[in-house]
Formats: sequence, C-alpha cells, structure tokens
Amino acid sequence: MTLTVEDVELPTELPADEPPAEEPTAGAGLTCLSAVLATAAFGWIAGSIFSGGLARLVGVLGAAYGVGVVLLSTRGRRPAFVQYAGAAGALVLGALVVLPDSGGGGSSLPSLVAEAVRGGGLGMPPVAFDPGWRFLLLVACALLGEAAAGLALGAGRPRAASAVALPFVVGAALLQPPGNEVVGTLVA
Repeated sequence: MTLTVEDVELPTELPADEPPAEEPTAGAGLTCLSAVLATAAFGWIAGSIFSGGLARLVGVLGAAYGVGVVLLSTRGRRPAFVQYAGAAGALVLGALVVLPDSGGGGSSLPSLVAEAVRGGGLGMPPVAFDPGWRFLLLVACALLGEAAAGLALGAGRPRAASAVALPFVVGAALLQPPGNEVVGTLVA
C-alpha cells in the first residue's frame, strides 16, 4: 500500500504548547534606538580619553548622526544611496567641527589629523582634544553608528547593534586616564 498526498492530513494550527517558529521582528525605530545607545556608549567612553567635556559631546553626536542616517534611509526608496551619502556627510561634518580651530592659513585637514596622531598618541591619556582628534572621533562614531544600525536592521535583531559596538567600548575602556575610569565606564 502506498500513500498519496491526498491520504496525508496536515494540521491547520500549531498546538497550543509550541511557540511560533519565528519571533516577530523589531521595528526600525526600536532597532535604531538600540544602535544609538550602543554607539553612544562608545562615543562617551572614547571621549573620556580626551581632556575636556567637549570630546564626549562630539562622540555622542557622531553616534546619533550615524544612526540617524540609517533611520532616515529606511524611509526612502534608495537606502544604500542615503547611507553612502551619510558616510560622506560624516566626513563633511567632521571637517566642519575642525574648521573653527584650523587656523587662517596653511593648516589642512590631513595635516591636522597627522599632527594630532603624532603629537598626542593614546598611550598616555588624557590626550589634548586637538582639531585632528575631533575629526577622527566624530567620523569614527558616525561610521560605527551606521554600521551597527545597518547590521541590526538587516538582521532584524536590535541586539546585533550592541554586538557591533561592544568591542569598541571595551577597547576604549582600556585606555581611560586615571580618575576617569569609573565615570566613563558607568555611563557607557
């Protein structure tokens, strides 16, 4: 005796004791909120490496910008274009943060970045928050925010944003200057 397709009866509903096979995906707003919190933690703790409170503000604003670009891209027809333009916009925004302190004449953005990296490395924090560091911190936080939000949205899992930002938070926590460890780490 052979069975045919007509002989097999399939259940129409799941039994009450079994959960559904897929969990519902989170919305873009919740996923981006998770990404901005995770990335702002990096912006805060990375800003704690520098002297002065402006660095923390620049780091958190860079994170908010990066995640905001990804959230904006979910509302348009060409999200990849918006995200690529957002990355270019992070470079422009970083240059605008440097502009007031770039001096009148011969200081170019690449020379300010090179001077900041050569002059005050991260080996002995707190580091002076020179214009080159402002550019690097803002761009790094913005790009990390875009990456975390984009990956979390693509996977449909808000916690993936934390997984992207966590290694950077831990790395920045290892560079905290004496006296700032507790405040920087608790807030992050």
